[in-house]
Order: sequence, then structure tokens, then C-alpha cells
Amino acid sequence: MASEKRRHSSSLSRDRLRHAFIWTLLAATTLTITIVRGRDPYWPMIAWVMYSTIDPPPSVVRAIRIDATSVSGSRRSFFPTDFLTHVERPLVESVMWQAFDSTASRSASRRFLSTLLMRKWPEVILDSVSGSRVEWDVSPNHFRDFSRDEPDREIFLGRFKPGREP
Repeated sequence: MASEKRRHSSSLSRDRLRHAFIWTLLAATTLTITIVRGRDPYWPMIAWVMYSTIDPPPSVVRAIRIDATSVSGSRRSFFPTDFLTHVERPLVESVMWQAFDSTASRSASRRFLSTLLMRKWPEVILDSVSGSRVEWDVSPNHFRDFSRDEPDREIFLGRFKPGREP
């Protein structure tokens, strides 16, 4: 009877130890999660090494818009995505920016841009081409209707007349 009591009490102490170990492990895990979530409550995984190099989404999206005007006065706007596929988009975007800066390739970029515009809008004769940097404020937490024709800011880059560039 005494040995049976000892065996029962030793199994109780093992159960208590196991129970205490589980509660300690659970408390340590909860504390760790609380500390990480305190850093950024919405994205706790940014503290993980594998995600720590990912940049957050930008708060401002920028693009270049080309406004072409025909000799009859009609006007049409173009973005880099209107010309070629997504593979060639960086090339067209680069040409558009270079057409309005002071680099040595400005003249060649303007000729190439004029050619692209004439292919995209063949039924008119171009009178002038102007460029603007357009910006939209974006927030991953607040969704709103997006219209590429209504930017939040617009910065005029310049204007040129196709075929009249040296």
C-alpha cells in the first residue's frame, strides 16, 4: 500500500512538472509574440530575417504622361503602358523621361517618342508634344477610387514640336 502511494505521488509530480513545463513554454511564446507585435501590430513577420529586406509599399506613385496635340487642336494623353508590352515598358519610360531632360540623348529620344506617337495616333499630324510627371498618393490601409486621368499632383516637364528638333 505504501509503495502504491509513492508510485502515485511520483506520477503526480511528473504530471505537475510536465504541466509546469507546458505553461512556461506557452508563456514564453506568448511573451515573444507580444514583443514582436508591439513593434508592428499589423505585420509581425517583418521582424523575421527572411522578410526584413522587403521594402514597404511606396506612399507616392509617380509616372510620366505625354500629352500630344494635333494641328487641328485635338489632344490625347499617353502613358508608357500605352505603347508597348510590360516587358518593353522600362525602355519607353526611359525614352519619355530623356525627351524632357538636358542629356545628350534628348534629341534622339524626342524623335523616337514622336515616331511612337505617330504610330499610336496615325490619323493626325502632331503639332506639339508635352510631358508631365504625375503623382498619386497611395496608402495600403486606405482604398479609394483610382483614376489615372486625375492625379493628385502634376509637374510640367516641357514641350517640343515634332520634326523641329535639331
